[in-house]
Amino acid sequence: MINPWNNFLWICKKAIDIFPYFSDNKIEGELPGIYKMNFYIFMPESVDSVEKGKCFMRVITGSARGRRLETPNGDDVRPTADAVKESVFSIIQFDIEGCVFLDAFAGSGQMGIEAVSRGAEKAYFIDNSKKSLNMIKKNIEICGFEDKTQVRASDTISFMAGTREKFDIVFLDPPYGTGLLQRAMELVPGITKSSGYIICEHPREEKLSQSAGNFRLKKSYRYGKIMISIYAVSDEEQEVILNVNSDLPGKL
Repeated sequence: MINPWNNFLWICKKAIDIFPYFSDNKIEGELPGIYKMNFYIFMPESVDSVEKGKCFMRVITGSARGRRLETPNGDDVRPTADAVKESVFSIIQFDIEGCVFLDAFAGSGQMGIEAVSRGAEKAYFIDNSKKSLNMIKKNIEICGFEDKTQVRASDTISFMAGTREKFDIVFLDPPYGTGLLQRAMELVPGITKSSGYIICEHPREEKLSQSAGNFRLKKSYRYGKIMISIYAVSDEEQEVILNVNSDLPGKL
C-alpha cells in the first residue's frame, strides 16, 4: 500500500523541479499556438518507481496521443519539459507532416516520437548511451513506431560527420555546458535541407551564433531558464540554392 505522506513529498519535489520553467517565464517573439501551454505531471503507480530512477512523460497529440513514455530520472539525461515540447511543435506544426526528423542527443527519444505521432514520415534517434538507447527502443515499441524510426548507437558529432542523410527538421539538445552544441552547429547545416529547420534547446546564458552555414537565427524563445533557438534559410537564399542546383548536371 502506498504511503500518502510519501506521495505528498513526491508531489512537492516535482513542483520544485518544474518551477524554473514558469518563474520569470518571458517569451521573446511571437509564438503561434503558445496560448495553450500545458505542463503534465503524472503520478507513477508507486513512489518506488521514482526512487528506482524512473519517471514518465506522455505523447501530447497525434496517433500516439496519451501514450506514456519512460524517461530516466537523473542528471545524465534531462528530458525536454512538456510545456517546451508543446511550444516547439507549435512553431513547426505546419512542417511536421511527411518530414524526416532528427532527434540528436536523443535521451528518451520523446521529441522524435512526438514528431512521428504528429505525422513525420520518419525519425532518426542518435545517442551513445546504452541506457538511453534501450529506453528509446522501448518507447518506440510502446507507440508502435518501429517501421517509422531508426535508432543509431553513435555520438552525434560522429554521426553528423559521416551520414549521407538529409533531414527536414533537426532538434539539438545536448548536455549543457559541454561545448557539444557549438560543435554540432558547425556540422548540422550540411545534413539539413535548405527548406528545413534547426532547433536548439539551450540554457539562456549560453549565447549562440547568429548563423550556421546558410542558416540564420530567425527567433529565440525564452521559457524561464531555457531558450529555444530556431534557424532557417531565408527565402531569398533558398531561391539562390534552388537556382544553383537546377544548373547542375542531372538536376531538373
